[in-house]
Amino acid sequence: MSVTMNKPLSSCEPWHEAISLLAAGCLPAEEEADVRRHLAHCAACAARLAELTAVCASLSHSRPAAAVHTAAI
Repeated sequence: MSVTMNKPLSSCEPWHEAISLLAAGCLPAEEEADVRRHLAHCAACAARLAELTAVCASLSHSRPAAAVHTAAI
């Protein structure tokens, strides 16, 4: 996947899913290098990753602890 830095954000649409997966820690390792190369040259997508990473971190901290049912013990 190759997108140039001067293209409008809509030209980065093919990257959005991979960026979201990267932010959530779910991007397959074999795809990460391509995404990181794109991010190095695209400020808009780098900002998108930063925002999504912050949201994912916030959500992971706000999850209630799993309840342990006494019947299962």
